[in-house]
Formats: sequence, C-alpha cells, structure tokens
Amino acid sequence: DSLVLRGDDGAVARRAPARRLEYRSQRMEVTPTTRLQQRSLSGTRVRLVLGPFSGLPIRRKPFTEQFDVKSLTMPLTLRHWGPGDRFQPLGFRRPSKVQDLLVNRKVPAERRRDLVIGADASGEIFWIEGLPPGERFKVGADTIRVLTLSWRPRG
Repeated sequence: DSLVLRGDDGAVARRAPARRLEYRSQRMEVTPTTRLQQRSLSGTRVRLVLGPFSGLPIRRKPFTEQFDVKSLTMPLTLRHWGPGDRFQPLGFRRPSKVQDLLVNRKVPAERRRDLVIGADASGEIFWIEGLPPGERFKVGADTIRVLTLSWRPRG
C-alpha cells in the first residue's frame, strides 16, 4: 500500500500513503446559568457557570477562562473544529484559520481532532481548548457578568 516514486535518475523511493483524519461531528448546545453545568465531549469535561465580575486584574487558573457575557449570544455550542473554522485569539488583529493556529502551535493532527471549541449562537468561536480566549469576548473594565469555563482534558 505504499506509494512508489521514481526519479529521473532511476532512483526509487517508497512513501506510506497519507493518513486521512476525519472531522468529528459531535456537538452539543448549552445555555449557561448561575448553577454549575458540566458537559463531556470526546472525553473532555467542560464546566460552565455565569457569575458577577469581581474586577481586574483577573486571577488566572490553569484550564480556566472567563468571557464577557454581554459579548456572547446564547445558546452556546460545544463542538470540534471543522474545515474553514476561523478564530481571533486574544491580541490578534484579525481572525485566522483554526488549522493554521493549531499547526503553528505544533498540536499533533490526532490531538487537533479531539480539541473542544466553544461557539456562540451566531457561530463565532469564542474559545478553543488550550488557546487564549477570543479577542471580542475578553473581559474588560466595563464587564459586569462573566461566563467562567473550565475544562479537564482527557487522558
């Protein structure tokens, strides 16, 4: 099943065929409330809760992000990334292809397919597991309520 390549000089090279990884179609809708909600998608546990904003500076915790609620359109969707998805991480001037962001961060192809993405009702991505939050959804001085999202990667 290997691919055989012959050069002009008669040299023969064998190459294994490229593995084609399928996109995962699993998705779920969630409308966060002030009560803690826990969901699981492909082994990654995600916890969401709405609450008041305690002010700047934000104390960062591992595997936890906060988002300005007024920027989000409910309900939210937890899903995996797909072809053509675009995301604007914190500090970026414009959205980039999710594929490019993950390749630049050297995330292995097998792991990319398992990463969980958060999108609002308009379809705009506000969070990708392991990446900074979306620029448009960042918490600022005028933030009143926040969505706190925490996750436990599988494994």
